[in-house]
Amino acid sequence: MIVSKAIYNTQGIKVIEAGVAVDERVYERLPAHQLATPLEESVGTEPIVNGAVLRRATLALIARPPLFERMVAQPLRRDRLLAAIEAVPLPRPIAFQLTLMHELQPALFQHGVAGALTAAWLGDEGLATQQDLTPIAAAVLLRDLGMMHMDPVPLQPAVPLSRDQRRQLYAHPRVSAMLLERQQVCATSRSAAAR
Repeated sequence: MIVSKAIYNTQGIKVIEAGVAVDERVYERLPAHQLATPLEESVGTEPIVNGAVLRRATLALIARPPLFERMVAQPLRRDRLLAAIEAVPLPRPIAFQLTLMHELQPALFQHGVAGALTAAWLGDEGLATQQDLTPIAAAVLLRDLGMMHMDPVPLQPAVPLSRDQRRQLYAHPRVSAMLLERQQVCATSRSAAAR
């Protein structure tokens, strides 16, 4: 990860200069500095998840289980659904969150892509317009971003949850919504649908 713009704390003191590489140790300590702007707005990574990465992940998903292959058996429908997923609006902080998910929680990322394809397919079944399919896919793809901000233990199967972990699990949809509202992803999707 690289600091894309200088990070300041709430007192206006520079914590880290732009261009500095951030390792896991530094990343974990940054929130303790009471940052002036959300961390995801100041830190980035290359390569980053974008429409092309989403398209490749969807194609890989289609190639595995027969269910997804059957969902997109018609070439025109396949193209429509792939285009909808590739067009999901990804402001840099949201793309950064997805990149972390892709790298650190690949099963969660694949779950999001599978959900986006299924949601777009259901929308297409319901005769949604092409412009409607992208916000539908975006809503499902990005619904679990909040899971990247919680203890990873609850994501493991057959692990009993503590009270605090259960609270984090219940709160993750609100964290996802807050991240998306901050970046106006829902407004972007709606304005794209209106065009």
